[in-house]
Amino acid sequence: MKKKIALACTAVVLVAAVVVGATLAWFTDTEAKTNVVTMGNVNIDLTEPSYVENATVDSEGNLHYNDYAMPGDKIAKDPTITNTGDFACYVRAKIEFTSSAEGAALSDADLYFKYTDPDTQAVSYISINDASANGNKWVKSGEYWYYTEPLKKNDAVVLFDTVIVPEDWTNAVADEDFFISVQAEAIQADNFKPKEVNGVYGWYNSNGDEVTVENYDD
Repeated sequence: MKKKIALACTAVVLVAAVVVGATLAWFTDTEAKTNVVTMGNVNIDLTEPSYVENATVDSEGNLHYNDYAMPGDKIAKDPTITNTGDFACYVRAKIEFTSSAEGAALSDADLYFKYTDPDTQAVSYISINDASANGNKWVKSGEYWYYTEPLKKNDAVVLFDTVIVPEDWTNAVADEDFFISVQAEAIQADNFKPKEVNGVYGWYNSNGDEVTVENYDD
């Protein structure tokens, strides 16, 4: 009788051992995530809102003044640079003058800002070369005009707004054309630690080398 009880107990122990062995699998799980980082961009638009009102745009985007100009005329022309990119940027612009007549010479001295006195409503014109006295933040260095502060996203700045045809032009320029070309460029301001060179801040690397500007095709 005692032997049967011992065998029965042994059987129970063996069954228990089998059950424990069957539960030795681990609970597991897996999951993966990919961090997506989208790079921003530096992008600007160059427009001339006032000039378009009295001009024709050709197939290349150039503006042709519709009326004939006379010496002393004040022509509304306002190259406006707008930051259409994602982040702040420094901007600069180069102005070039050409003519089909030798006597039709223009320079920065013929570019102005129109100013209306808020009290008297008197209108005056301030040369782009003297505009810093009126709070303008453009400075000339070499062949470029540099805006001295970063241009924030969606902000715009006007380079000049009036061209005054020289009064000393003679018949030598009659029926001839003159051209004013503006090229605007931009460089990122965020995370860029430029070196100031010749009063220009924002266009030279920390080692003093000028940054090469490339076109961003959006």
